Amino acid sequence: MTKLSVSPRVSSTNLFTREYRKEDFDRVCEKLRLLFTFSHSATFIELCNKFSKR
Repeated sequence: MTKLSVSPRVSSTNLFTREYRKEDFDRVCEKLRLLFTFSHSATFIELCNKFSKR
């Protein structure tokens, strides 16, 4: 029986804590913005702008 290695959950939290190049963040931001257009888009865009300004 093969054991699947489960990566720790830190990877998802590091998305925002790690230093990303602005282009990378903008690309992720655009994809997420498409997902969030149907709900709370204004709030999400504000959050996005806060992170991209850092």
